[in-house]
Amino acid sequence: MPDANRRPTALDFSQTPFIVIWETTRACDLACVHCRATAQPDPLPGELSRAEAMDLIDQVTDMGTPVIVFSGGDPLKRSGLTDLIRHAKRRGLRVGTIPAAAPRLTREAIFALKEAGLDQIAFSLDASRRRP
Repeated sequence: MPDANRRPTALDFSQTPFIVIWETTRACDLACVHCRATAQPDPLPGELSRAEAMDLIDQVTDMGTPVIVFSGGDPLKRSGLTDLIRHAKRRGLRVGTIPAAAPRLTREAIFALKEAGLDQIAFSLDASRRRP
């Protein structure tokens, strides 16, 4: 298992991607124009199980990729997101997420992500004001 404090070494990008962005769910309360997730209110049947998700993180680590980003839809609608973050951190990955600016994005949720080990967070804004 890699050291959680490892520094990325030179990567051969023809063999190993620098970053993996995983669309963990298509579930989202928004329908942003820029989003390719075709958002819907609830997760689809057939999304990766917890065991499959942990295995995917292991595969990302094993191929030498240093960064994983949990995306969506809204990754906060993915059950067990903090468990995925913890597992990725234990495997030595730098971890980011891109939650939707929706009701699940609370101060408490942000602190829970940080407590789980999240390294970075990004927000996509579709517009500066609500559309009519």
